Amino acid sequence: MKKFTKVIVCTTGALVLAGSLAAEASGQLRRYAADYWSFGGGEYFTTNTSLAGPDEATPAAAPNDGALFYRKTITVNSSINTLYVEVDTTGDAHDGAALRLSCRINGKFCKTSNNPSGVDGAPSGWITLLKVPTDVQDPTGTNNCQDGGGGSADCHDNNINYTWCIPLEPYLAPDGSNTPVTIDLKMSSSSTDGVSDGVVFIEKGHVFIDGSKFTPASAGSRCGQAPPIVAAPGEDVAFGVPVAP
Repeated sequence: MKKFTKVIVCTTGALVLAGSLAAEASGQLRRYAADYWSFGGGEYFTTNTSLAGPDEATPAAAPNDGALFYRKTITVNSSINTLYVEVDTTGDAHDGAALRLSCRINGKFCKTSNNPSGVDGAPSGWITLLKVPTDVQDPTGTNNCQDGGGGSADCHDNNINYTWCIPLEPYLAPDGSNTPVTIDLKMSSSSTDGVSDGVVFIEKGHVFIDGSKFTPASAGSRCGQAPPIVAAPGEDVAFGVPVAP
């Protein structure tokens, strides 16, 4: 019986050790914020647009840098090296406009892109997350689902979900001690014609901010470009996807 007990104790200890190593290697998530907004019947909205700044890392000056709708300061340290900012909400867009969102950490873009912008039409630091279609019954009529007026293309209140991945080293204290970082979220309209308002709305949203520690903290293991696909012979790959030779 004593021998049996010792075996169980040793095995249990090994399992605990293995579990701890696995948790460290996998970058166990730590939640720093879980907030909601606009569940009281109202909406957040703006007509501010978003234009490219002087370079890909610098936002445009107001009022061409959207409008702030969320700000949260959290305390981080070297126990994590990666931050994830997730937005889940529902939104509308009027007058042919697209709804764009942007994430900032200590005033800097969470993720940049090329200028001029990609297919989504958004400048660096922004992403287009909602652009609904023209009314198919009247192609010359009001865009964006008749602006909530009903009809065949009335498709307001669309689901929006997006997550930014942020390497934290540039924002951590040199000694790894506690340091505050501020997360801002901004919304904007794509409208630049100077005539239509192009108002965009969000409501009933949540924001989650999580962190983890990647080991090793190499650029290729987190927040990096997905590797080229190794396709099987004869396997179809979507156009535009990098394929390994």
